[in-house]
Amino acid sequence: MVIDTTGDADVACRAGVPFEIGDGTGKAQALTTMFRMIHVDAEKMRDLTMTAVKTLLEEALKTGEYGFKRIDGIINPALPQGS
Repeated sequence: MVIDTTGDADVACRAGVPFEIGDGTGKAQALTTMFRMIHVDAEKMRDLTMTAVKTLLEEALKTGEYGFKRIDGIINPALPQGS
């Protein structure tokens, strides 16, 4: 028995066995998109909220400036000691 934990059915697809995409209603788990930034204004970062980010992404999605449908996430600042 093989349990495909690739997140995108790589093993099942390559094995040629039936598989389903998503939860049956067309929704799938969002991929994890992580990135790091340098030279960030620490004071502005401390004041940043996910609500503000979500609002900006919603506005950009409406205007076409942003094409990724996901507008939620987590902000996890790892500011250097003494910042």
